[in-house]
Amino acid sequence: MSNSNTSQRRLFKDLQKIQSEELPGINATPVDNDMRVWNALIDGPS
Repeated sequence: MSNSNTSQRRLFKDLQKIQSEELPGINATPVDNDMRVWNALIDGPS
């Protein structure tokens, strides 16, 4: 199994976890469906 396939699978599992859990103030998604590049937004204190 190549490292690329392993990392893609791991990142997909991380995405599924982020989408399934309610994490107030945290949002992360891949850019243009590229699992190697993500945008993340973490809100600071209000």
